[in-house]
Amino acid sequence: MGPSAGESEPVLPPDQVRRVGGDIDIVPPTGALARGAPERKLMRADRYDRLAELVAHEELTPTGTVLMSFRVIDDKPFRFEPGHFVGIRAEVGEHGVRRSPYCIASSPNEDRTFRLLVRLVPEGPLSYYLAGLQIGDVIHFRGPSGRSMVPKETDTEVVLVATGVGVGPCLPLARHLLAQDPERSIRLYWGLRLVDDVCMIDELDELAGDHRSFRYAIS
Repeated sequence: MGPSAGESEPVLPPDQVRRVGGDIDIVPPTGALARGAPERKLMRADRYDRLAELVAHEELTPTGTVLMSFRVIDDKPFRFEPGHFVGIRAEVGEHGVRRSPYCIASSPNEDRTFRLLVRLVPEGPLSYYLAGLQIGDVIHFRGPSGRSMVPKETDTEVVLVATGVGVGPCLPLARHLLAQDPERSIRLYWGLRLVDDVCMIDELDELAGDHRSFRYAIS
């Protein structure tokens, strides 16, 4: 329970910050609302103030996998690398405000567009919200964020392992690496629960047909 009216939060020195369940509870020092304080940085990071418009929507499987393409319509720079993600925020009816990160499933480009590979899951109401969007609808998001998947080594074989919609960022990464070195050996192993979950075969076959050094297996 928080402090009652007239009471103030206790101030702890940094060496008394405690870790609970993997989260860190930080009690900011006096003057935390000053510019550059951790609390202000967290507040800025929570802003979903970017805008993107849905421009394409394709149902890939009968089990609920959807490929969605968005075009960024705000005036901020938009650049990403394979492995980066966007955070999406939406008001989802009785579920209230929902937030979730989604890996970008397209190659870096200059036309300010990105794709998301979304799987509908009962415990994820935001996924159903996204799948229900119509062409022209606008989402609020933040990012791109995250760590690039591009390996620093340029002369080693690359092995990619993914399950479900986790394959989304693997294809753009493979394209990116093969654009740099068409002979680079890349292996993709993709695990799926059901035969009906298989999708994006045309893109996989096209990449394998264009580059003998790329091979994939689905199990």
